[in-house]
Amino acid sequence: MKLTKIYDKYYDLTHFKHPGGDDAIWHSYNIDSTSLFESYHILSDRSKLLNILKKYEIKSTNKIKNSVEKSNILFRYNTNFIRELRKEMREYFKDKTHKATYKRWILIVILFIFRFISIYYWLKESLLGLLLYPLFSWLSIVNIFHDACHFSLSHKPIINKIFSYIGYELSTPLFWFYQHNLGHHMNTNIENKDPDLYHGTYIYRVIKSIEYKYQHRFQTLSWIIVWILSYIGMIIKPLIDNYLYNYYYIYIRFKDDKLSYIEIKDKLLLLIYLFIRYILLFWWFDNKSYIFIPTIIFSLLFMINSQLTHLHEHNYKINKDWYKHQIITASNYSLNNNITFIFSGGLNYQIEHHILPGINHCHYPYIQPIIKKLCIKYNIQYNEFSSYYQAFKSYLNNIKNLSYEKLD
Repeated sequence: MKLTKIYDKYYDLTHFKHPGGDDAIWHSYNIDSTSLFESYHILSDRSKLLNILKKYEIKSTNKIKNSVEKSNILFRYNTNFIRELRKEMREYFKDKTHKATYKRWILIVILFIFRFISIYYWLKESLLGLLLYPLFSWLSIVNIFHDACHFSLSHKPIINKIFSYIGYELSTPLFWFYQHNLGHHMNTNIENKDPDLYHGTYIYRVIKSIEYKYQHRFQTLSWIIVWILSYIGMIIKPLIDNYLYNYYYIYIRFKDDKLSYIEIKDKLLLLIYLFIRYILLFWWFDNKSYIFIPTIIFSLLFMINSQLTHLHEHNYKINKDWYKHQIITASNYSLNNNITFIFSGGLNYQIEHHILPGINHCHYPYIQPIIKKLCIKYNIQYNEFSSYYQAFKSYLNNIKNLSYEKLD
């Protein structure tokens, strides 16, 4: 049986055909998926959804309860704030698509064209190609891959699936689903649950719960090593963890056995990519730096846009209201800037992304004022920085404070 738990009820989804496709439903197997259900269905009619679920409800037994992983925090999903948030979002999107618009697709095409051009010049060992290949790979991936893996690129599941395979410079779809959709979005900034808090912990710590080590006293400088090596953390380490432990970042257990079709397909494609990218091209390039420099640049581009979103001292809080928790644990930066928006792939609207991951990020600048207004009304901490510099300064200050063994 393919079990899940939503609002304290258990469902067998073995024969359920999700309109968002198979990738959108297997996330929920064998876990309490209430938070996933909530965050991806904020625009849907609640009574209609519950009527659909009722067809698959099963009687809970001890065996079934033990088959479903429990959440360590019991969030609330039906507060006055959440009800008003749903109402406002449904009103805004009443006559609009919440997936990528035509303008967004034009940008996607342009980014793909420049990405292919940059690859051509990179393979010719052009200095311009060496710099532009990682840049346009990053811009393509952050503006397309991220939305596709959140099923927010298109209403058509096949489109989301196809574009979820363009991001091997960053991650496979499978590893991204585990690390990001399940690990990070369901357990945002929760100790020993959110894998984003535990990158490179041997070198640096971003939260007090990470055990202090001698080398952490140097992390005001050594954080750059983690940033440079982020590709290893996103691609190589999870591959090794899965083979050795059947875990992702130790905290997230893989749902299927090691011989499942999904895992074989994803890991085989990854191995093919790594073989081409780092072995075949080793013989292609006369200048071997052309193999590794783009990886380092790409790692830095990823980290400078992702690490400024949650790793600030004011983000380490817990609220049992699900949507409030998503808001207070995230931070926006450099809003209302089109260049920043494209460069970050909308990650600078992190608050809006965390409460509305199923909505394409091209809509975030328009709904951000609505959400901020609601936060003010309900006295919810809304974290934002005026620029990259201010966000980066706060991030480094947090790193500095955590470089000391005793903070009290």
